[in-house]
Amino acid sequence: MALSLRDVYLLDLFTGRTGDYTIWESHYDIYGTDYKERVQWLLNNGYFTFENDMESLMRLTNKELQDILRANFKKVSGIKKDLVQRIIDNIPKDSYASNLVYRYKPTDKGEGEITDKAIYLENKKNYYGFLDTEIAHAESVFEKRGIFNKDEVLLFLFNKKINEQKQKCNYNH
Repeated sequence: MALSLRDVYLLDLFTGRTGDYTIWESHYDIYGTDYKERVQWLLNNGYFTFENDMESLMRLTNKELQDILRANFKKVSGIKKDLVQRIIDNIPKDSYASNLVYRYKPTDKGEGEITDKAIYLENKKNYYGFLDTEIAHAESVFEKRGIFNKDEVLLFLFNKKINEQKQKCNYNH
């Protein structure tokens, strides 16, 4: 089942975010007022995981890393990279998991949805201004040709917009 654009936008927006992340009310028109329920639905249906990853270990301060090492009777000196590696190599994750931040991470299923809607996401993130219907039409044109490349579709849309602007200029002169 393909996700709605709103769900894909949420999937992309929440990737890497912590559980306490909230959306501004001014963005409810894009993500919906029910975004928390939609994110939970994405989590429950296998598009997201919510986990503490090793990247969050790198986000800890040197003092926090040293505290973990000290609590486990390990050497506490060195640069951050060494401290992190020492923790990974010598301390079971269970003993320091409470220090790590949980973040949303897309599953392979979620990544597939993000990849499938990459044009829509790029359009929204970069404020290109194309309507979703314009993108859908351009995608169908390229699919019929057996070509599907995000950059080709965007180039097609930009060229179309340029030609429309040229025609407007010609009518005004």
